[in-house]
Amino acid sequence: EFRRRFQQEVQAAQRVQGLYTAPVIDSDTESAQQWLATAYVPGPSLAAAVAEHGPLPVPAILLLIAGMAEALHVIHGAGIVHRDLKPSN
Repeated sequence: EFRRRFQQEVQAAQRVQGLYTAPVIDSDTESAQQWLATAYVPGPSLAAAVAEHGPLPVPAILLLIAGMAEALHVIHGAGIVHRDLKPSN
């Protein structure tokens, strides 16, 4: 069951092609140790940035929300529902 679900997750992630999403670089769903590699996205999580620097200025929040909206649009366009959207991601 895990293997089948992991293969579905990899296929779904490969369908997502957006400016604000991390592309899948490679994967192996057949080996004993299944894995998925995505492009590295440098920087802290939103939760870490707010914890370190305090509330973000409004212009930064507006840019962040615009990027998130674009990413979610691409994700939903690929037929995926993101079920784990939170500041610590």
